[in-house]
Amino acid sequence: MTQKTILVIEDETTWQKLYKRVLSEAGFQVHIAAACIDGIKLAKSLKPDCIVSDFHLPDGDAVSVCSAI
Repeated sequence: MTQKTILVIEDETTWQKLYKRVLSEAGFQVHIAAACIDGIKLAKSLKPDCIVSDFHLPDGDAVSVCSAI
């Protein structure tokens, strides 16, 4: 079975580390972006199986990320 990919868009480093640890231990390949623009770029290039996003980010919000993808 192929490993599923999750993109986490989160600006707080504490939450980034937590998501990375928990999801990696569950068997997922995890990529982290700290801003909307980086998350959008990664989403388009990686085509992850799932995206988890903080709602309030330094350069926008989760709605703008969803709209751009």
